Amino acid sequence: MHDEIMNDLHDLDIVYIASGDSDFIRTKKNILKAQKRVKFIAYENNCAWEIKYGSWFVSLDSIKSEIERATNLPTTL
Repeated sequence: MHDEIMNDLHDLDIVYIASGDSDFIRTKKNILKAQKRVKFIAYENNCAWEIKYGSWFVSLDSIKSEIERATNLPTTL
């Protein structure tokens, strides 16, 4: 995934990484070197501390009610 992000970076202003895996720290550093912005989105209990406390981090837990799939929606024909 790192290579794909870096190959397309010139076309992007910001990169959202939906992962809490610390393997993306290298990717974050390279994105910042290119003077682009990066944000991580993950669940708090599945997120490396390096990302949670050392990056712009959005906790999926904190926005759960806004992104949760609605149930019991009326069906339309």
